[in-house]
Amino acid sequence: MPTHLKEGVRYSLVEAGGGDTALVMLHGLGNSLEFWDPISDSLSIAGAVVCPDIPGFGMSETPVEGFNLTSVTNVLADWLESIGLSQPILCGHSMGAVVALSLAKKVRPSGMILLNGTFFSAMKILHNPLNSLSSPAVALNLVCQSIAGLIPMTPWLAHAITSNSLVRSALLWPFAESPSRLNADLVESAILGGGSPNVIRSLKAAASYSLEDAIAGLACPLAVISTSEDRLASPSDQQRLHEVTVPFCELTLKGLGHWPMLEDPETTARAIESVYASLGPENG
Repeated sequence: MPTHLKEGVRYSLVEAGGGDTALVMLHGLGNSLEFWDPISDSLSIAGAVVCPDIPGFGMSETPVEGFNLTSVTNVLADWLESIGLSQPILCGHSMGAVVALSLAKKVRPSGMILLNGTFFSAMKILHNPLNSLSSPAVALNLVCQSIAGLIPMTPWLAHAITSNSLVRSALLWPFAESPSRLNADLVESAILGGGSPNVIRSLKAAASYSLEDAIAGLACPLAVISTSEDRLASPSDQQRLHEVTVPFCELTLKGLGHWPMLEDPETTARAIESVYASLGPENG
């Protein structure tokens, strides 16, 4: 998909139905905008679909003042203004949810979509590693996903990981419910160019971040999309979400793991369309 560069941010843009409310999609830890490629140009929504590389990841520049949540948020806010987007709907996947919630304080979005982004148990482990004792499976997946996000995905490595179903099963189990059934070409394109040392800085920022406070303080409607087989999630996370807030709408995608846009692009796209339609001002 063609990309653009402005304010040091690389992004893709798909003009959809001509509506005013854009959907800005923020990728997860160590990823890039290519993670959205399987669904971004097939979304049938009223507004444009805009997918940036979060500053410090993909091909976007690291903020000149250094990588931290404040600097990343400021760069994205300036970038949104520079391309003429105001009050978009923000969609954050995984750790991209933290960036989206932080950005919401500066750009006053029309709505917020968190896709596998209510990982309260994982955040507790980042706050205090001793919490791993109560959620060992989540802790293991957090470690695996963090290490994977650090590794630069060269063309050779991306192909080696994805081309064989046994290798996919061995290496991608933290991310997908059934890695052997993933479309190899789709995953190879998505992970190519990923990996960044800024993963460590992201985790440090998350260690002092309150996901509960950020969600409770949202001034816009919240939609939550989760997947039933997300290994970074704990059964207690949904209960904690409802203790913090009552989402405007909530969907669970059955049989999918942490990478639903790669496991089942069609189902994931339809889910995002549904919550966008609920949140978008053009639709009431």
